Amino acid sequence: MEYEIPQKVIIFAYYGVRDSYCDTWFFCYQQVLHLMMEREKESLSQSMKQAEQTVDAELESYGNIVTYLSMHSQIQDYLKKDYQNTSKDYYVQHEFYMNLLAPTMLNLGIQHDGLDNISIYTENPMSYRSEVIMSLQDVKEEEWAKEALKKKVIEWYREGKKRIRCVLAFRAMEENKEALLSVNINYQKLFEPFHNLVGENYGVLIADKQDSFYGT
Repeated sequence: MEYEIPQKVIIFAYYGVRDSYCDTWFFCYQQVLHLMMEREKESLSQSMKQAEQTVDAELESYGNIVTYLSMHSQIQDYLKKDYQNTSKDYYVQHEFYMNLLAPTMLNLGIQHDGLDNISIYTENPMSYRSEVIMSLQDVKEEEWAKEALKKKVIEWYREGKKRIRCVLAFRAMEENKEALLSVNINYQKLFEPFHNLVGENYGVLIADKQDSFYGT
């Protein structure tokens, strides 16, 4: 004897199977998506950590450069001399620049491509050279210079998105001749490790311990 299944029962059974399949598929999709997002977050976190360590290492090396140059005995010797701007004085200063400062700065620039330049600001009336040996009087009233001269420790100053100064005030040994040493760092180069982390759906915000923002 044949028994005909009512049409509405067949439709119910069909949709019931389909709903169960969709629920399973959607659950699997969510699990896979969650797994992919967790892997992406882990990868981004590791990349961020690596970029952070790279920038920290660069900042430490620039701090070491400032300390090294401020304690360099030959640099101190030249800065503490009494110059009267005679022909002999000019020759001595030219020798100081050509034989010591220029090669030293060239070598440091090769090692650190983010190093824009190094400036020594001195109150000694030396023969000044643009952006290398400069008069302290010209910058003494600027905020970064006043702070550095007052604190006598390494200070960091940002000048927009152009450069960052690593500054140390010091005195030539046994002489009351004040000087400022400024290592000027290219802003974009310093934060370059973070640039590749910026994606279409997210960005990177950099801040220091005082909540001063440095880049995105």
